[in-house]
Amino acid sequence: MKRNARKVVLDVLNKVDKGDYVSGVMQDIYKLDDLSDLDRNFISKIVYGVLEQRIYLDYVIRHFSSVRLKKIDGDILNILRMGVYQFVFMDKVPDSAVVNESVKLAKKASHRHSGFVNALLRNLMREGLDGIMPDKAKDPIKYYSVKYAHPEWMVSQFIRDFGETFAVDLMVANNESPKLTIRNNSLCQNREDLMTKLREMKIDCDFSDIVEDGLVIDEGKQMNLLSNKLFLEGKFTVQDESSMMVTQMLDPQPGERILDLCAAPGGKASHIGQRLKGQGQVVACDVSQNKIDLIHENIKRLNISGIITQINDGLVLNETLVGAFDRVLLDAPCSGLGIIRRKPDIKFNRQETDGLDLQEVQKTMMSHAGTYVKDQGILVYSTCTIDPRENDQVIEWFLSEHKNFVLDQSIDVNPLKLYPNVDETDGFYCCRLKKIGV
Repeated sequence: MKRNARKVVLDVLNKVDKGDYVSGVMQDIYKLDDLSDLDRNFISKIVYGVLEQRIYLDYVIRHFSSVRLKKIDGDILNILRMGVYQFVFMDKVPDSAVVNESVKLAKKASHRHSGFVNALLRNLMREGLDGIMPDKAKDPIKYYSVKYAHPEWMVSQFIRDFGETFAVDLMVANNESPKLTIRNNSLCQNREDLMTKLREMKIDCDFSDIVEDGLVIDEGKQMNLLSNKLFLEGKFTVQDESSMMVTQMLDPQPGERILDLCAAPGGKASHIGQRLKGQGQVVACDVSQNKIDLIHENIKRLNISGIITQINDGLVLNETLVGAFDRVLLDAPCSGLGIIRRKPDIKFNRQETDGLDLQEVQKTMMSHAGTYVKDQGILVYSTCTIDPRENDQVIEWFLSEHKNFVLDQSIDVNPLKLYPNVDETDGFYCCRLKKIGV
């Protein structure tokens, strides 16, 4: 029996509400063999769209609902969010289909609430959305929060850190679908050969302009990649350009011993191993066996040698690692504010205090990472956040407390700061330091 695509969307949204990460749930959906490519694209569009626009959608629902949002049944609220999203953002779905399909879902979820769903959506379609937005002059933070579907604390923080114009551009970019990039496994073939093979499979792609191993996949050809024959054979892996640039900035050299301190799921560790070309060693660490298993899965599929794994808590100094590595990468735990467009659930899974709380974790890990670097070795610190408290402030603190490290002046741009609205990549921060004494 064919799955109902809208029911799949509802199930995904309910799982996210219960704490599951949307990226993990959607990977499972993409692998289902009883969904067409059209269904997968439809499901992806609505799931990510509802999560991206949830603050705006809830504002609209509040306007048209006689019941307080917190009193609405969870299934029914997500059905309303789906319906409002389709009405506002998906022109190709007829209004009648939006109402009818929403009511059908509501009857299956909770029959007594189907009339409420029908009435709210029909009122919305009859009255429209003119004049319902907050007054920008009276409360610009609330206006931006609703219009661009970001929590008010995040709007305030972006404006404080970057200014109003940049903050608005950033929020717009956070609600756009990111391009998908893959990393060629250069141990198997060159980038030109991989592009030729993908195009033979009717998958349009082009070379990345900013990373030497990257290819950009044409939108609409993204859903099948995890089951693609070339992916399963280890010819490529899925990785954003900003993440690939971290390895380029680390610049591992054949024959060196490299430590990746927070390595799961293994994207950067495998890239480092790829660059070493079988000469040298990567020690890929993380805090649990589950994370180590993810690293193993990646390096096994890509068939990259010279990588060993080790369970290690970055918050605890490991005496066996002290002074043992030519280069150390700390891709630190962070708030993830640079990857909202890929993980829109970050908007409502993060708190205003996270940046400062995580800063203490990052400082401790940096102090330990610094001890693992040999004299004259390299330490690279990276995050997928754009919060200065987790980036520049951590580096400034580290350099003030560790006089045996300096900013590496041998590279042109250091630190490297990437933003989705400027660079069309994930938001990322990467800084390279050199150890000048023990």
